[in-house]
Amino acid sequence: MARLFLLLSPIVLLALLEAALRACGYGYPAGYFRSAQGPQGPVLIGNPAFYRNFFPPRLEPFPEPIAFPAVKPEGTFRIFILGESAALGIPDPSFGFPRILERQLHARYPGLRFEVIDLAVTAVNSHVLLPVAREAARRQPDLFILYMGNNEFIGPYGPGTVFAPFAARPALIRVSLALKSLRVGQWFDARLMKPPPDTAGAGRPEKWAGLEMFLDHAVASGDDRIETVYRNFRSNLEGILDAAQSAGARTIVSTVAVNRRGNAPFASRHRRGTSAQDSANWAGGAAFVADALAAGDSTSALAQWQGLMKLDPAMAEAHFQAARLLAGQGRETEADSQFQQAVDEDALRFRADSRINGILREAARARAGSGVWLSDADAEFRRLEPGPLADAEHVPGRLFYEHVHLRFEGNFRLASCLLPWVDSALASAGISQSAPGPAPDEEACSASLGLTGWNRLTMARKMAALIERPPFTGRSDHAAILASIRAEADSLKGFTANEELEKALAVY
Repeated sequence: MARLFLLLSPIVLLALLEAALRACGYGYPAGYFRSAQGPQGPVLIGNPAFYRNFFPPRLEPFPEPIAFPAVKPEGTFRIFILGESAALGIPDPSFGFPRILERQLHARYPGLRFEVIDLAVTAVNSHVLLPVAREAARRQPDLFILYMGNNEFIGPYGPGTVFAPFAARPALIRVSLALKSLRVGQWFDARLMKPPPDTAGAGRPEKWAGLEMFLDHAVASGDDRIETVYRNFRSNLEGILDAAQSAGARTIVSTVAVNRRGNAPFASRHRRGTSAQDSANWAGGAAFVADALAAGDSTSALAQWQGLMKLDPAMAEAHFQAARLLAGQGRETEADSQFQQAVDEDALRFRADSRINGILREAARARAGSGVWLSDADAEFRRLEPGPLADAEHVPGRLFYEHVHLRFEGNFRLASCLLPWVDSALASAGISQSAPGPAPDEEACSASLGLTGWNRLTMARKMAALIERPPFTGRSDHAAILASIRAEADSLKGFTANEELEKALAVY
């Protein structure tokens, strides 16, 4: 009896402490959704406090507001979209691919009701999206769309993060999150996260400052932690697919499109173990390239870049510059390979690389025939990439603003890439009884969403302000890209005239 008392007393003590903390109103609700009363009945809304499970104080992302019926209305097809800022639709979620896809579906299936609920948020990764998916799976989903993978290195628990310590074992992460769901766990976490008085704020950002915060967190090729990131991503992805399948929902897994040609690497780092002599040789070779290009000798410059790549394959900038020269000579197959290698070797890993997209493809294909489809946006966008770099539209391209965030044109392409698979999901569910109508074109979607020149101007200004800051300033093509987007903003200034603003207001 005494032994039983000794075993149970800590549990009872923790339960009493948990009850006391809740009674005092301490802590926050840890779930992703919260219940609220809407004008037509109970609804579910987002819970901003959820992100405290993953981010230090004052660094939590502020998600876009969502609200949808707690009980799915009869005849409704409910779609949840999971992802990061690119899936959210930065710089303006009103014109992201989820909204475009929603308009396309309404036009094709006028007799059906669709709920397209975008659960994406800036700065998260698959560690955050897994519990989100598990909660969404309990909310009567019909379809999940996954567009994720850009933040695996820099989001919570990643090796390039400023948010939370890197964890090599997903089980430890699950235990940590389970503890934070308790008020007792939140109390202990608050004590642990509070820096000592004499070091307050040391080494930790006090407020969100975008990608600039990650400048000191490069992850160079050969780092032992890289394989752990891929392993965790695969595990989290499988968990998300399991959650969707357990709810009887279909899933579209999309690869991630990134700007390979119009965005030079953010950082190049020598591979581990590079000798001082090899580093000096590399620097000398880069100087030779600069002289050759200044003299207009692109053939010698290309040969030198290729030699430097052999000397150190980890230097992303060499791959990027060689790719530009190859593309300029019309050698597109070779250029494509080198552009991708530049992304893969970028030491500031802000873009989904070929391994991330490979994991997405493998997971989707392994479940083909069981309500999972692969939408290969990466392959589609690579097909759409311009050929000769002399094309004035190339810098920064008409699909991307910078490294991953899409213009309206890019978002329309992405939605159009997903649309046939949504058709397949509807047919699989036995919902579409007749042939769908034609898909609206880009102009019709733009008009349906009320996109005006004023909107384009505000988006261009937002992205110009972003690109003016690190880490974008460290790219070799920074000046050209910034000049291009500033020129775009200047060309749209006419939409600030009173007459144009009145037109935009009328559209709104």
